[in-house]
Amino acid sequence: MLRIDRYLLREMLVPLFVGLGTFVVMITGHMLFTVVDKIVEHGVGMPSVLKFVALQVPFALLLSLPASTLLAASLALNRLASENELTALRAGGAGFGRILRPLLAVGLGASLLALLLASSTVPWANRQAEMMIQRIIAKQPALAFRPGKFTNTQTGLDFFAESVDKAERRLSRLFVFQRVGGQLPWLFHADTAEFTEHGLVTGPATFYALSPDGDREWGRMDRVEVNLGSLQFLPGMISPTVSHMSMAELREEQRRLEAQSPDGGRRYAVELHWRIGLAFACLAFVLLALPVTMSFGRGQSLVGVLTTLVVVFVYYVIMLWLRMAAEAGSLPPLIAAWLQNAAIFVAAGLALWRQR
Repeated sequence: MLRIDRYLLREMLVPLFVGLGTFVVMITGHMLFTVVDKIVEHGVGMPSVLKFVALQVPFALLLSLPASTLLAASLALNRLASENELTALRAGGAGFGRILRPLLAVGLGASLLALLLASSTVPWANRQAEMMIQRIIAKQPALAFRPGKFTNTQTGLDFFAESVDKAERRLSRLFVFQRVGGQLPWLFHADTAEFTEHGLVTGPATFYALSPDGDREWGRMDRVEVNLGSLQFLPGMISPTVSHMSMAELREEQRRLEAQSPDGGRRYAVELHWRIGLAFACLAFVLLALPVTMSFGRGQSLVGVLTTLVVVFVYYVIMLWLRMAAEAGSLPPLIAAWLQNAAIFVAAGLALWRQR
């Protein structure tokens, strides 16, 4: 490795690790904030809380890698430009391509790391976090219920309570909806319900159902017991099931569903291409760092670095918008995942050509 490569790598690696640490702490801190009132206030031990936070680190690292790579490249180049070292390098015969070589190597390494995380590590961590939440809720089922919100058990049985008193372990105005296969749904309503060791016990309940001819049927019971031990709750703390699948599993499911219907595997295709596109954003951002720093920073201030942060924000907003468009069927998944990266490659290439 030539001295210039070692020099540029040293300038970039330190801010890269600092940026990664900062962004990961911010993202995991936000995730912890969204669930801390649901678990800490109900007697969940600190070891479990710390384990839950640790399981969020792979996903936070995946989201942080593109922004940290761009920030590190911009800081390194801004430092070199502020002391006229970029000018000296170019005067010595090193063109933009030569200067970018070690930075692109870091960007490629970050992309490969992000791809590895997205392929298997993040789905594994998401599954472990879900199982952890399920175990916590199995011990304290009141955590799964939120006032005025549906609680989905993924078994065809859904709950809705107008008020939840977790301290008294009591529900008020409870509605339970049952859906079994292709049968008509039914529901029952109880004014009160109390948690027991393994489930719920209601007060007097009224049942409603639809008959095949559309007539409403109903009946009453003085008491209903619901066993919650075998149910799987999704109380809004955990990711959708598709995020628990590895990239190989996503591809397999996509092919299976597309064999049944041309558009059947869209959801899995969107997730698959989104992960790949996000991973290779690291490489695209490194290529963009040099023209952004030279155009806006001028080596005299941190304007170039601040500009990169704006670029990152705009990138993530556009990325989410394109993903929603792909999920709605407005864009092909491949185009939605790569459009913003392609725009960055083109913009960076044109900027470098103009500044050569």
